[in-house]
Amino acid sequence: TISLVTFLVKGGSLVIADDFGTGAQIFDPLFSILNAWDQVAAISNGAIPSLLDLFGFGGENQTGGPETLIFSMLGMLKGFAFNGSVLMDTETYTTNPAQPLLRNMETSNPLTEGISKGLQMEFGTALSLAINHSEIIEGEEVYRTDWMPLQAVSLEIFGFEIEDQFLPFLPFYTSRSAWMESDFQSAKEGEAFPDADEWGNVMFAPIMTLPIGLGKIVMIGDPDIFINKWIDQPSENDNLIFSRNLFNYLASDMNVTVGGAVPIIFDEGHAHQKFYSSSVYSMAIMRFITEMSMFPLYSPFIPVMFAVIAYPLIPKKTRLSPVLWTKYRGEQGRSRFEREIRRIVDSGAYSEAVGLLYRAMVRGLRKVSKQSMSTPDEIATYLSMKNPSLRYRDLYDELTRINEYLNRPRFIPEYVFMKYMTFIKGLIDRL
Repeated sequence: TISLVTFLVKGGSLVIADDFGTGAQIFDPLFSILNAWDQVAAISNGAIPSLLDLFGFGGENQTGGPETLIFSMLGMLKGFAFNGSVLMDTETYTTNPAQPLLRNMETSNPLTEGISKGLQMEFGTALSLAINHSEIIEGEEVYRTDWMPLQAVSLEIFGFEIEDQFLPFLPFYTSRSAWMESDFQSAKEGEAFPDADEWGNVMFAPIMTLPIGLGKIVMIGDPDIFINKWIDQPSENDNLIFSRNLFNYLASDMNVTVGGAVPIIFDEGHAHQKFYSSSVYSMAIMRFITEMSMFPLYSPFIPVMFAVIAYPLIPKKTRLSPVLWTKYRGEQGRSRFEREIRRIVDSGAYSEAVGLLYRAMVRGLRKVSKQSMSTPDEIATYLSMKNPSLRYRDLYDELTRINEYLNRPRFIPEYVFMKYMTFIKGLIDRL
């Protein structure tokens, strides 16, 4: 929770799109702290004011600005969650009331810009608040906490005559023919009807935007808003426009310029992989880095920690180690081929070095061609047919000179030795 608050206060943005999952549990520690404050205030006999005493101003027929509303909410809110029931709407829907089309946009909002056809949902839900309110029981004022879906009329509980200036926090609404269906199967089959104990006959708000510090929180009661099924139907809905509006809204306060700040999108929803997936390890590392780097107390030590972990993995040698032939036991980084070449060059026995490399080429030819060949004519014929860029006559002449030198070893200049070695090595590389 501390990491989340720090992230938001510094200008980060958080989008939670969920329906029947546990996305809103990220706020549970915060509300636990607020509830603990009220419990301590209750047993202090007035020595410590409650949150309602601190922030719950605003009486009947009183109006206020958005700041007044937020502070009043802080004293009365005890929890936040996705409702968990299916949001149904018999007035505006696609093929099933469980697929409501949100067309009611009471005021202009960055998220509603350019939207006219509506926002398509599918088996989504509404947002619910746990409200601490008072009621008179047997002449005494008693406080109780009730869960209620977020809706157009629910804001009246804060003691304000709500004007349009408060509605931008809730940009989309259902029609008044909507209700929260608790029977999933009947909702899926399109045969559900509202019961007496189910919320209904109000304009539910499945989306809420809330500024926190320099950042923003956007709560969406249906992740299916972003699936390709609806995004790819711009003639039927405005889900694509909404998606663009959402990202523009989240990055609106960023100075996005060349060489400046750019928004980085971390998709937590797709970070859940099967344990055998090749990407699960990289996602685990990314989540670890995200959690560690967001906390201000130990984020400065992240680079040092990774440097300590990575140091043993840094190669200590810069020389290339050949992988030809078997390495000698106890001689790290040196192969038999490398050792023989070094000994021959140091002794000046160039014919041995040329012969060693020439025989390696012949063995490679036999392995690749599955044929027994050793004469210059056979080798030149095979290589010129396999590689049209190699001319038979050039190959034959050079191989003949090398064969004559190997049959009758004699002193040759070092540049001739290097020429023979380069020629044979080039043929080996073409196999």
